[in-house]
Amino acid sequence: MFGLLGDARRLAIRELRDRLILRVPNRSRALGRVLLFIALVLGVAAIVADLQGLGGVVALLCGSLGLWLTMSYESVTLDNSQQKVFFTTHCLLFERERRNIPFEEIVAVYLDYSEQIVADGDSTQVRRKWMIFFGLSDGQTITVASEIAEHPVGETPALARQLARWQHLWENLGAKICTVTDKLLIRTPTVPGSPHTFIEQVDQIVQRRLAQSQISGQSVHLRGQTDGSLEIEVGGKIYHNLKEIDDIAVRNLIQAAVDEWQDAGRLRDVTP
Repeated sequence: MFGLLGDARRLAIRELRDRLILRVPNRSRALGRVLLFIALVLGVAAIVADLQGLGGVVALLCGSLGLWLTMSYESVTLDNSQQKVFFTTHCLLFERERRNIPFEEIVAVYLDYSEQIVADGDSTQVRRKWMIFFGLSDGQTITVASEIAEHPVGETPALARQLARWQHLWENLGAKICTVTDKLLIRTPTVPGSPHTFIEQVDQIVQRRLAQSQISGQSVHLRGQTDGSLEIEVGGKIYHNLKEIDDIAVRNLIQAAVDEWQDAGRLRDVTP
């Protein structure tokens, strides 16, 4: 599986002018530090006791493995200048590119959430999983980052706080990824607060396209009414149908946003 798996609070996010870098340390990093300490102790003991043979070899092996576990990590780099996403494994001074994906192959960015009750002996746990993944033009889905955690069912207040904290973290991360890739963020129906309406999602695309267009000074908003009808506001004037809008540029921009939403929609129900 591509992507990063780990605690979102440990996920290091570095924002540069044209790049967004996500990285998570090796999950065995703590073991690496222990091995480095053991190597130090063995090295000192080898010098003091004049055990230059076996003691030195063991210290060298522990130190090498400790460095590898401590300094190795996985990263996902979203490079706007190259218009690609790079999935890379870093080990000391070496890097191995596992895969790269051109932005043009990405249809949309998806934020997904799942929750299930898991019986573990005498205890019952709530298992929660957050995930951000790309929907690609060939129908594939590629995980960018995910996180899984379990908590006792009885910890109701803690569960509520954790859900709110995680949602804030993952919503922000999804927004950052969409900003760099210039793609639509789609929340699956299981994400708390979803489903977000068709109109809200299309308006999100409209605002992005409007900011990049020659009519960026124009005010254009799509809103849903309580009766389910559509309201289109253009420069303070209200319309209820796309055909009513006189400005062809605005009409084409909204239609292009609807087409983009429909293209992303064919992957909306796919899970990685």
